[in-house]
Amino acid sequence: MTKVVAAGVIGTAVEWYDFLIYGTATALVFSKLFFPLSDPALSTIAAFGTYAVGFMARPFGAAVFGHFGDRVGRKAMLAMTIVIMGLGTFLIGLLPTYDQIGIAAPILLVLPIGNLAAIGMFAALSQVPESDFLAWAWRIPFLISIGLVAVGLYIRLHLEETPVFREIEARKEVAQVPLVEILARHRRPFFTAIGLKPSEVTYAIVAGVFAISYVTGNLAMPRSVIINAIFLAAVVALVMIPVFGWLSDRIGRKRMFYASCAFAMAFAFPMFWLLDTKDPLAITLTIVTAITFGQMIGFAVGAPWYSELFAARVRYSGASLGFQIGAAIGGLTPFAATTLMTWTGGATWPISVYLIVLAAITLSAAWLAPETAGGELTS
Repeated sequence: MTKVVAAGVIGTAVEWYDFLIYGTATALVFSKLFFPLSDPALSTIAAFGTYAVGFMARPFGAAVFGHFGDRVGRKAMLAMTIVIMGLGTFLIGLLPTYDQIGIAAPILLVLPIGNLAAIGMFAALSQVPESDFLAWAWRIPFLISIGLVAVGLYIRLHLEETPVFREIEARKEVAQVPLVEILARHRRPFFTAIGLKPSEVTYAIVAGVFAISYVTGNLAMPRSVIINAIFLAAVVALVMIPVFGWLSDRIGRKRMFYASCAFAMAFAFPMFWLLDTKDPLAITLTIVTAITFGQMIGFAVGAPWYSELFAARVRYSGASLGFQIGAAIGGLTPFAATTLMTWTGGATWPISVYLIVLAAITLSAAWLAPETAGGELTS
């Protein structure tokens, strides 16, 4: 069990490290170095467009790795995905900029696509002068990711195949084409899984990525203010994720999602009102609150819930593909938010409405989903 927990922790750390350093660099660096357009707003939209492309690619990866995870086993796919994630992030740190190779730079940027570690790196680098930060310092978090990959790969290669999958193999009940079986026999859990994800991802991106661009650009605040706020939110999340998971085992997955969605809708407008005060303390508390209750409840509770929705023979495909399609919907957020603000002359109310709509979608999915807390994850 210790190895399983360690493998889960390091895999999640690599995924979220990649997620946050790419998102942070998109807001602070990529619009300037890879999309140097005459209009800063268009540069930001273009940079966030590459971020959205990465999310759009995730369901395709989920379909492929989910298929082989259900066909040949979980262990090999877990090892392969951690290598792909880490190497892609490492290679971004080596990319030449627009000034060096022209239009090929943003094209290369799109191709490769632990909270605490990632944002901690940018928090440390936030004290570097702007010229040095844009010249070389932004690459450091990407290059360091190779260390996480090495540790994660070592742990995952020493895992044993799951007992449930070995049992399915022994009974010769391995799904031949898991995706086809899901669409034929497991449509309701599949579409439910998709709907459970958007609110969490949207809040994560608005508070953890788009807010960087908004606070440093629209509000003209020092980048250290928002980076430190997100770092503190990551520290709080480190404590609260196990608490939320424990609570969901006690009172149920559905109630926890109901609470998170209710918060997401209620806080959608106040979040921007508080950011607009330009008070560092108010900004910090706003980001911590938004990430803790808007994102981390869904993150902590959703992780087991996705797996519990599906039978073991299609669990890898169903959980991963449902998760990634839902995440892709949320992944459009920074691009959509920046575009909406540009169209409305800098107004934030369309973003708040966007948050409310996606929270309502997730709330509906949670209402339709079965309560699985307390059940055995065997069949």
